[in-house]
Amino acid sequence: MASTSITNNIRRLRFDTNEMTQQALAEAVGVTRQTIIAIEHGKYSPSL
Repeated sequence: MASTSITNNIRRLRFDTNEMTQQALAEAVGVTRQTIIAIEHGKYSPSL
């Protein structure tokens, strides 16, 4: 359940920050765009 809320928050926060692209977020945190997509779709749960 927590991972769903994390994924929803990531997508929402991307749009709250002037529609930050998945690519821009990926570059900022040091992962691939595909990783961001997987997180947003709930297919990957990153460790913090």
